[in-house]
Amino acid sequence: MNRTRKMSRRVIAGVGRNVAAVIAASSVVGAAVIAAAPAGAADAPSGYIGIRATGSLYAGRVGTPDATTVAYSSLPVSTGSLATFSIKVTNTQLEQTQYQLNLSFEFGVDGGATLAAAGKDVTSLAERTDGTGYETLPLAPKASQTLTLKVRLPATATYQDEAGYLLQLGSPGGASHYAAVFAIATTKSTTGNSGHDLLVSTSGQASVRGGDASSTVDIASTIKSGQAAKFAAKVVNHGASPHAITLSAYNLATTCSSFPVRFAVGSVDITGPMLSSGGYTTPVLAVGKSQAITMTITDRSSTADPSCAWVGGYMLTATADDGASAVAALVNGI
Repeated sequence: MNRTRKMSRRVIAGVGRNVAAVIAASSVVGAAVIAAAPAGAADAPSGYIGIRATGSLYAGRVGTPDATTVAYSSLPVSTGSLATFSIKVTNTQLEQTQYQLNLSFEFGVDGGATLAAAGKDVTSLAERTDGTGYETLPLAPKASQTLTLKVRLPATATYQDEAGYLLQLGSPGGASHYAAVFAIATTKSTTGNSGHDLLVSTSGQASVRGGDASSTVDIASTIKSGQAAKFAAKVVNHGASPHAITLSAYNLATTCSSFPVRFAVGSVDITGPMLSSGGYTTPVLAVGKSQAITMTITDRSSTADPSCAWVGGYMLTATADDGASAVAALVNGI
């Protein structure tokens, strides 16, 4: 019997092309969207899995057999290109332990993915659905193994397409999964063709363009408590006539205040208007002209607030007479 736990397809269907709805679904990010642990999972060992696209820190989770947790990472790439992620598995037990990894495509457009350990392709093992998977090296207490996950964005992808892969950590034999990471290849975009174009970039990465059918996602490099992640947002009028564009934002984790945000135009603080129901309206922009906004999310989380200690995020929306576009700007804390 296949006892491998996978992401609920009903949840994925509700997410659409992005993880924003997953973030909003639970203040304990990811815990509410993994299926319940199978019988006997209470004896399974816990462990750590981390993911990194850019920066020096991993976004990671230590799971327990009865509460699977998820971390997220994204990287904008050109269509037809690979987004490369570093994966770290660490033994959190007091004795030597071996772990199992299972890889699956979960949402967006599927261009394929590869998982490699020490340069050896182990994708076919990780993609098994019979309860087995790729088994790590036997790891001593506190020891780690690093792997490389590459996610391809199809050549046919549009500016609002993403490719989302889930890598789950569990015990050998598929008895349970209790921690996971999402690797998301997003579409690099530097321009648009509407009167409400929204471009967002972070951490020296390429920019993503706000989606019209559903929001796109931009995830900053992982930060520690007390540090800040900065995003550069820009709205551009590529419409037919001069007009203003209205920008607004809301907290994706509505019960969490551990990741406060600041918006500014130059040195002018516009946080209040951005978070209000009316939003912030730019001056009238001539065709082809833009307005730049900086966004800073600070990690103020602590162990006293564990439900908010993992990820912060805000949905940015740009609106004009010809429609609206949106980007979910997220950051992992550790």
